[in-house]
Amino acid sequence: MTSFNIRDATHLDCEDILRMIKELAVYSKMADQVTITANDLRRDVFGENKFCHVVVAELTEGSGGGQRPLVGYLVYCYTYNPWYGRSCFLEDFYVMEEWRQRGIGSALWATVTQRALAMQCQFVKWEVLDWNHRSIKFYKDRGARDITGEEGRLLFKLDRPDMERLVEHTLSTDTATTL
Repeated sequence: MTSFNIRDATHLDCEDILRMIKELAVYSKMADQVTITANDLRRDVFGENKFCHVVVAELTEGSGGGQRPLVGYLVYCYTYNPWYGRSCFLEDFYVMEEWRQRGIGSALWATVTQRALAMQCQFVKWEVLDWNHRSIKFYKDRGARDITGEEGRLLFKLDRPDMERLVEHTLSTDTATTL
């Protein structure tokens, strides 16, 4: 049986977290899209303006020098839904291939879900690639439901250059004022 611990990430974990982010990106066929650095993680997870939370799965058996390897992580943030109130969004969720099927993913997910309940969140949401049947099965086996058709929502995104164009175009007109 695998012995592991789920804990909050620390700034010392950022290199390992970034390694796993890159592994997930390769698996997701999006390796070229990872642009963050370990320093970006330190700033966004532990800096003055904390932007998200990260929990990690750490093996409790050391591997040389007492180091406890990280084998999974989950990035999440709290959001607000104007119809229901507080909610939680799971942004990134990964367990290294060789450590799957050992309860690590379930423990990461349950830990964050427990925190969401403690924060009075009404639901937890996340995205999954439509071809990732293994993950879809993992979620459904634990009670999640696919709300894509149910809610009839499309997911949109503005990349940074488009964000800048929107702001420049909209806020440069005489009709827009901001604080």
